[in-house]
Order: sequence, then structure tokens, then C-alpha cells
Amino acid sequence: MCIRRRARAAAGSVAVLAAVAVAVPGARAQASAERGARLAADGMVRIAAGDGRVRVTTWARDSVWARADFQGSSGAVELVGDSHLAKLSIQRTDTGAAMPPIDVEVRVPQRSSVWVMGREADVDVSGVTGAVEVSTGGGPVRVDGAPRSVHAETIDGNVELDLASCPRVVAKSATGWIVMRGDVADAELSSVSGRLITGGDHFHRGRLTTVTGGVRFVGALAAGGSLEIATHSGAVRLRVPPDVSADFDLTSVNGTIENQLGRARASPGEGGRGARLRLTAGRGGAVVTVNTFKGRIELWSP
Repeated sequence: MCIRRRARAAAGSVAVLAAVAVAVPGARAQASAERGARLAADGMVRIAAGDGRVRVTTWARDSVWARADFQGSSGAVELVGDSHLAKLSIQRTDTGAAMPPIDVEVRVPQRSSVWVMGREADVDVSGVTGAVEVSTGGGPVRVDGAPRSVHAETIDGNVELDLASCPRVVAKSATGWIVMRGDVADAELSSVSGRLITGGDHFHRGRLTTVTGGVRFVGALAAGGSLEIATHSGAVRLRVPPDVSADFDLTSVNGTIENQLGRARASPGEGGRGARLRLTAGRGGAVVTVNTFKGRIELWSP
């Protein structure tokens, strides 16, 4: 009997503590909200989010579904539109100077197209085969799979693209890095001070530009492909296979050029400043053009 009384007393104490914990002023439980709607297999989803994390994945259903977890706050998921265009927005119902980030999960048909707009959002899109467009102010952007096209923009965040295949890629960042891997037909990458790192087994066409950020290309060039690189002071490093077939035209107005692909050496540029190198490797065909004002250029192969 004594043991039972002690057990009941302990249980009562736990209940009292739990009640006290809930009643603490300012304490908030995590709230969540979700919505779903029918969507055509090749429909489009437009997502508007503020900050936090937005993860988009695919599933084998002709519908769109979204869930938002409001950590330490509350809010709602609004979903309007029709079966061809769904507009999804994430809204807080409370405000404050230091609101925690929102964690959003969205599932869409694989063939659908996705557009995401976020103020400071961390955006991750995986498996979509339609068009993907992402714009965010400060968060990183990651896209993988085989989308029809990718357009990614972020001011301070990094962009990471891991693409099995993609006909068209446009990626822009002011200070963040841009890393692109995969078989891409046409790529346009630009950054102000962030680095650009890209390449693939069969790189087709690319235009890579920075102001102070460095550029690194690692991979093979498709027959008849083209690669244009331009920087102001960023260093450029090209790593190509020993059996590459390409015509190279490299110019550094006030910098240097180092060539480890064959025996050709750079000659002084106009007025004896800088360096320029023209060479044909293998049978030629693909065209590689590099222009930098005072960056260093390195051409080498493993």
C-alpha cells in the first residue's frame, strides 16, 4: 500500500510539473499546417515562402501537397489555383522581431514545373523533370535530377546543381559559389565575388563570368562545343583530359598563363604586358575562349 501511495504521489507530481511547464509565460508549442489539391502530371506549382527551409520532392500522384512547421510560432498554408497551376503561400499568423524559420515540405508530380520565391529561404528541389526556377535573397539553392531547365538566383547563398542531364541552366549569385555537375547542353553561370566550379563528361556550351571570383572547369568538351570564360581579376583553371580535341584562345591582359597541355607557351600580350596563348589540342573542333584582365590562367590535364 505504501508503494502504491508513493507511485500515485509521484504521478501527481509529474502531472503538476507538466501543467506548470505548459503554463510558463511565453512558451510556445510548434504548430504545423498542411494543404493538398489535385494537380495535373505536367502542371505548375508556384511557391512563395519567406525564410526557413523549402524542400520540394516528387511522388507518384497527380496532386500537390504541402506541410509547414512553424517552429515556436503559428501560421497557415494557403493553396489556390486549378489543376494546371497551383499557387502555394506560407503565411505566419503571429509576428515578432525574431521569429524562428519555417520548415516547408512540398510534394509534386515528377513531370511538374516548380517556381520558388523566398526572402531568405534555403531551397532544395529534387527529382523534378519539368522546369525549375528559384529566386532567394540569402539562402542556398540546391537542385538535382534531370529537369527540363533550371534558373536559380541568390544574392548571398551558394548554388549547387547536381544534374544527370539538363538542356538549359542559368545560375546567378553575388557573393556565393556556384557548383554545377552533370551533362548540361547550355549553361550560363555568373557571380560577382563567388567562385564558379563546373564540368562534366560531355560539356556542350557554357558562358562563365565573374568579377573577382575564380573559375574552375573540370571535364571534357563535347565535339563542336564551346566554353567562354570572362573575369576581371579572378583566376581561371581549366582541367581537361589529355586526349581533348579543342581550340584554345587564352588572354590575360595583366596576368600570366601556365600551360601543361602540350609544349606551347604563352607569348607576351599587347605592349609586352600580360600573356596570350593559342593552341589546338587533338583534332580541334570545340572552342575554348578565356579573357581576364589581371587573373592567372592555368591549362592542364591529369
